[in-house]
Amino acid sequence: MDDIGLKAVTQLRKQLQVDAKWSRNEARGFTWWGGAYAQRIWADPCMCDDGIDLSRVHIETDLIHGGDMASDRDGSIAAMLQGMSLSGPIHDRKDASKWRLACSAYANEDNIGWLTPLLGVAAAFQAREAELMAPIMAGGCGGAPAMSPHPTSGKRTQRDDMLNLSDYAKSRSAPAMYAGGALGQAAGAVRRHPMVRDIQSSDTMLSLRLACGGPGASLVLNAGARHPNLGKGLLCLLSLPTRDHPNTVAEALRMNEREYAEVPNAWSFGSWCKGQIGLTHVAFFSDLTFRPGIHTYIVMHSLMRMSWAAGDAEDDDEPTASYSPSLADRLRRFLRR
Repeated sequence: MDDIGLKAVTQLRKQLQVDAKWSRNEARGFTWWGGAYAQRIWADPCMCDDGIDLSRVHIETDLIHGGDMASDRDGSIAAMLQGMSLSGPIHDRKDASKWRLACSAYANEDNIGWLTPLLGVAAAFQAREAELMAPIMAGGCGGAPAMSPHPTSGKRTQRDDMLNLSDYAKSRSAPAMYAGGALGQAAGAVRRHPMVRDIQSSDTMLSLRLACGGPGASLVLNAGARHPNLGKGLLCLLSLPTRDHPNTVAEALRMNEREYAEVPNAWSFGSWCKGQIGLTHVAFFSDLTFRPGIHTYIVMHSLMRMSWAAGDAEDDDEPTASYSPSLADRLRRFLRR
């Protein structure tokens, strides 16, 4: 059987139209320079889960090095976290002084046909976001933008056209793709879910009051949202009010790190940030990522994220209504489809 991870990486390379002059092959993936910041795309070795071969596909772009991100001297780090789309900052695994924008998802034979195009959009957006955010975030923490040259081609001075995908998304005048009856279908899919206490839905909004995460825990999907850099799409806000902290930026960054390392078989799109009360996980799915049925996947992945985050909060605070291992398994099996 084909290695599903390498298959996804190969498809991503073709989708992004990576120029050999500005790329470097690596074990199970590649690094390319779409601009001044290196982006690495690779897949973990395949694993078998309940008879299904899975591989986690990673996309990471260098962001800043040095400085103390959690210090957030001028509030710019908090603002940047609240404006993330499909990626979030985590430490470089080999160099703790460096930060990268990161996202990932698990590929299998059943989902690779629609997941790879989503990952391709996420990669193009991420590379452009690094260019826009790195100077601002570096100024807010006393670091420096993590620009680098290609080992043989040198510094790239002209941005690859794929990094302009965000400009195309922003300029689209087509009707909002995420609005409409699909939100109601997603509501129907989770109406009897044990983590959901109450549902309100319309053609542009889906709001879930959740049974774990403490009073005020909620998931809101807004299909009428507009991102300042990406145009129309679906704004997904998962609120965890029990996760309050004196330094909310530091806690959000810690949650990004832990989620990326600890939550199995779930995608990592978006970032934790400061919410109105406690923490909020934010993700923005541009209309370019739309496919039929994706609303339900977004909701299910958000519920898995909350089940993990609420359990993590219980380790630090008073117990709240949470989830059982059987529920976690049910979510995991759904998300493999």
